[in-house]
Amino acid sequence: MNNRKMIIVLILFSLTVAVYSQTAADFEVNGTVLVRYRGTERNVSIPASLGITEIGSRAFSSSITSVTIPASVMSIREDAFLGSSLSSINVNNRNTVYSSTDGVLFNKDNTILILYPRGKQGQNYTIPRGVKEIGSNAFSFCRSLTSITLPAGLTTIGDSAFFSCTGLTSIALPAGLTTIGDSAFYGCESLTSITLPAGLIIIGDSAFYDCERLTTITIPASVTSIGDRAFSGLSSLTSINVHNENTAYSSTDGVLFNKSRTLLIKYPEAKQDRTYIIPMGVIVIERMSFYNNRLYNIIIPNSVTHIGLNAFSGDNLTNITIPHSVTYIEAGGFSGHDLSRISIGENVDLEIIEWNPGTWLRFISAYWDNGRKAGTYYLHVEGEINEWRLE
Repeated sequence: MNNRKMIIVLILFSLTVAVYSQTAADFEVNGTVLVRYRGTERNVSIPASLGITEIGSRAFSSSITSVTIPASVMSIREDAFLGSSLSSINVNNRNTVYSSTDGVLFNKDNTILILYPRGKQGQNYTIPRGVKEIGSNAFSFCRSLTSITLPAGLTTIGDSAFFSCTGLTSIALPAGLTTIGDSAFYGCESLTSITLPAGLIIIGDSAFYDCERLTTITIPASVTSIGDRAFSGLSSLTSINVHNENTAYSSTDGVLFNKSRTLLIKYPEAKQDRTYIIPMGVIVIERMSFYNNRLYNIIIPNSVTHIGLNAFSGDNLTNITIPHSVTYIEAGGFSGHDLSRISIGENVDLEIIEWNPGTWLRFISAYWDNGRKAGTYYLHVEGEINEWRLE
């Protein structure tokens, strides 16, 4: 009887060693950091025996569909699963830092949603009650989701949280939300409407960039910070309206300014006017403020001194007059237009860096070739030759 038990134990031990050796070889480990999974299994369980405490950057490839994380893991790099087609993340319930619910990764007390697997099935998802923060890149590239329900008590949407969720058509932002991070909804091209709640304070850089179906934005009184290009690439946007009690921002006729109207921040890209007169008192035309608009003519007042990066880049503008008050134009100020005439004041200092070849580059060349002289520059078309001349 004892011999029989001994044989069974030896057999089981042999099998365990064989499985362990085969599994261990699939994991590239540096100390206690999992550097890379190199196996071919699609459903991966990280062996507890490896003593992994950290899952490193891009540790898992696109081929895996599920992963089980042992109790020993204390840190997971933000891009650990970048590019993978995961449908489920499972965490050992003895782990003291992380947890999982229905295949979604959270911190231990379920107050931060860390990662929703982009391969997870279903078009709708309700974030559990108690979650206060959606982490950076938590839903990025989850293109099958069309609707996400956010819980009451949510305060923060992290950077790139819903980046390129191209199927997302609706999302209601709850009262109490204070922060929308950089690029949070970047590329959510199917999103048709969004209501920014009272109490919102921060809208990050490029927060709604390329949300091309949004038609209106209303900014509540509580907002004190709007990042660069927050509303750029919104090709259907007709108006931006600011609550009149907001102390940092204002709007006039659907155009976004700072409160004192010395900074013009954004002219909506789908606004139907063909001519726009910038109000007197504006000092700075913000970068990309008139990006891809439908205007043919813009009148700049003598109060303007600075024109930002790519401020007027787009397709429709045909002529522009830059007054003597302007002292500086950043790179690409008018790139992409079929401009035939630019009138320039005598005090302008042009930044000559140019990323987009075309009219703006030809104008800069003519401007410098003519000794940086003020005047009106015309584009003469002679056969196949396009030439800027000062007249």
